[in-house]
Amino acid sequence: MAKTLSLSENGDLIAPSGALASVSIAAKVLGLGAAESVTIASGVATVSQTFVKLDAEGAGTTDQLDSIVFTGDASAGDLLLLTVNATDTITVDDANINLGAATRAIAPGGCLVLYYDGTEWTELAFLAASDNV
Repeated sequence: MAKTLSLSENGDLIAPSGALASVSIAAKVLGLGAAESVTIASGVATVSQTFVKLDAEGAGTTDQLDSIVFTGDASAGDLLLLTVNATDTITVDDANINLGAATRAIAPGGCLVLYYDGTEWTELAFLAASDNV
């Protein structure tokens, strides 16, 4: 007889009594919703969502991102997806953000995914625009 797993309202996995021979989990798409548009101000991006489209400060098309201020409820394990608008290139510096290189240049078509460990943001993945062709 097949056993069925279910989720409680708070996300806990509930297994019926008796041994489970196998577990299968239906694949789901991670929906991020619409990107929050954020203009960098003096090297700082103040964000409140986990999907962000960065915009250069002023009329420029290039800018540098030195740090991120997350005004939402960031918890250890949260991910932050950074993209840029169609005309900008944003260089992320590793002074206050743990990157796999000294800098990462996010251009249209590229992105940077960061992981929050409860204290700081660390690079999880980087896609250069030239990789996305």
